[in-house]
Amino acid sequence: MTYPKNFTIANLFTQKWEKGFVNHPKDPGGVTYNGVSLRFLKQTKFDVNGDGVIDAKDIIELYRKKDQAKVDLIFYQAFWVDQKLDQYPCLSLQIGLYDTGVNTGRTQTAKFLQRACNAISPSAKLDVDGIIGKKSVSVTLELIHYGRGVELAKIFVVKRQDFHDMLVNNSPYRDGRDYRPFAKGWRNRVNDLKTYIGIQK
Repeated sequence: MTYPKNFTIANLFTQKWEKGFVNHPKDPGGVTYNGVSLRFLKQTKFDVNGDGVIDAKDIIELYRKKDQAKVDLIFYQAFWVDQKLDQYPCLSLQIGLYDTGVNTGRTQTAKFLQRACNAISPSAKLDVDGIIGKKSVSVTLELIHYGRGVELAKIFVVKRQDFHDMLVNNSPYRDGRDYRPFAKGWRNRVNDLKTYIGIQK
């Protein structure tokens, strides 16, 4: 399959950070291969091996076949097409939105974007509800149109790091979740993302 150029650029970054078979006991996503987690498959009802059951066998199937092509296709549909990233004419923001979708999920990604828009344009007063509707799109496109797309991407990435910090600082949780083991990796990934999309300053 031929993908849009900007997706390929974004996916190169994400592939760098989503590698291998992982089954960390502290990861609420569960067993994962190259970024595709069992939790994600259940949320999207994607049955990799077609046996009618979404379970660890689906992740093992991807791992056994080293099926990066299928991983790319899953991610393209879920985090590029479904997030409608082609509508944003700003590569820096597209990369940030895509990688964040893979890393934190689409709902949190939408909230980070809404918070970033509100930070730059307080008059926008977007509801931070994790749903990208017409108003959220309109405000985002207006900021890009007026040359503030990279600035928006920068603040968006800061909102992502704020979220990671909140998860870590409030760990461990009563339900057993503990995000402290992921703190360094998350911060390194965000810093690398800043470099990749040119928003260091």
